[in-house]
Amino acid sequence: MRKIKKKNRKKFYFTYLLASIVIVLIIILAILLINIDHFNGNSINSSTNNAKLTQKNKSNNDKKKKEKELSDTIEPTIINNDTLNDVIEDAQSIDRTYYTEESLLNLDQALEYAQNVLHNNASQQDVNDATMNLVNAIIDLKSK
Repeated sequence: MRKIKKKNRKKFYFTYLLASIVIVLIIILAILLINIDHFNGNSINSSTNNAKLTQKNKSNNDKKKKEKELSDTIEPTIINNDTLNDVIEDAQSIDRTYYTEESLLNLDQALEYAQNVLHNNASQQDVNDATMNLVNAIIDLKSK
């Protein structure tokens, strides 16, 4: 009889051990499920936040690109009038007694055009053209 009791005792310990293992496994599973739910919740929020951030970054990049394009087209250019001013002063200081009327008329027209360009906020190309026109008029002056 003694053998049977030992066998029952082993069975009891084995059952107790098995129940303990099952309880521990259930606790571990519960913890894992809680963490998975928590992780999935954060994952959804993270992916939503990432999508929002991506959209916001794309929107900001589009804004910056449009601002760059606008600034390229609207950016004020600095017009260099120094050479034109110098040539106008030279043209005004020419002694008119030594040149023909026709060449002086050509000089006066070029001088008037250059002064208009200077006072009318013209582009750099207009300033350059007026300068060259006036220089050519000075070069083309004919002696009497």
